[in-house]
Amino acid sequence: MLRQAAALGAVWLAGTSLQAGRTPERLLWKPIAPAVLKLDDRPANNWSIYQAERQTHLLLVVLENRWLLLDIRAHAVYRPDPKLYERHRTKLLGPGPDENMAIVATTHWDVGDVGPATQIRFYFPAERHWLTIQVPHQGPG
Repeated sequence: MLRQAAALGAVWLAGTSLQAGRTPERLLWKPIAPAVLKLDDRPANNWSIYQAERQTHLLLVVLENRWLLLDIRAHAVYRPDPKLYERHRTKLLGPGPDENMAIVATTHWDVGDVGPATQIRFYFPAERHWLTIQVPHQGPG
């Protein structure tokens, strides 16, 4: 009985170590247009916003040379490695959030409807900046 429990424990540990070291799922990121991005309530220069194809709560923001991966449901911002994303015409193929990505400190999240769009607004306390994003509501299908 003890031998069976030890064997079962070894199998379970092997399974969890494989899951912890697994490759994150690669998502197709589609550009969002029209969208609005403001830094401290002023229009930002040189930016792009992408949305995960089947996970609309995930946004990938490229602001100048800074990449941010937003999980709107979790109110979390990650710093992904841009080298992990491949460009396919106007779309990107790359990972969603995972435990290996650095988390960026944010506070004061506000997500809500503003007419034909969803507005996401939060604060970067370390940098003392507000980021506001407006993405159009998705149509049917």
